[in-house]
Amino acid sequence: MDLHGQICGDAGAISCGGGEQSELFPDAGLCWKSDQPGFEPSGGTGELERRDELLRVAHAIRPGGGRVPSGWGYRLPTEAEREYACRAGTTTAFHFGSAIHGGMANFYDYYEYDAAIGDIYVANPSVPCLPRTTTVGSYAPNAFGLYDMHGNVWEWCQDWYGSYPTGSVTDPQGPASGSDRVGRGGGWNWSGRGCRSAVRCSYGSSRSTGATAT
Repeated sequence: MDLHGQICGDAGAISCGGGEQSELFPDAGLCWKSDQPGFEPSGGTGELERRDELLRVAHAIRPGGGRVPSGWGYRLPTEAEREYACRAGTTTAFHFGSAIHGGMANFYDYYEYDAAIGDIYVANPSVPCLPRTTTVGSYAPNAFGLYDMHGNVWEWCQDWYGSYPTGSVTDPQGPASGSDRVGRGGGWNWSGRGCRSAVRCSYGSSRSTGATAT
């Protein structure tokens, strides 16, 4: 059984269709460097310099490397698994409620969000916006004990990006093939609206880092 199954068991199902509607967001250029653990961001729209870091991580967690128990495997979560893990039993815009304000997550908090109001422009955030990623665990975890499910850095999912199926589907799978993976979670330079549990993005699987979210 994979890690998702160990944590969620048969309860790890999520349905789509009739939930929060997706919306179109502007393109965003993201660039990450592996100079330090955590993929510190660099400026501009350069390419994802990640090979050395990913090789280091893969070596550390590979079966037999001392980090993964014998008989276990690892993979990216599906989009449904990732949303289930993010929501942690909630149905609100964020796992901590219907609104996100500065200090609740690492996001561009000049634009907070409240599901009852919409976008909220904050000229002078009480908690200064960080122009970078931050250490995992800097903000409160959700009910599953998972950190940074909103903001900080976009997370790739196993699914190829595509339209949702028509009607209600349990544990939907992405298309059989595609050019972009699904990204979830939002990032440090995205508004509060872009960090909601329901937001998904089309994330190029090449070294180019352009992303479009819906």
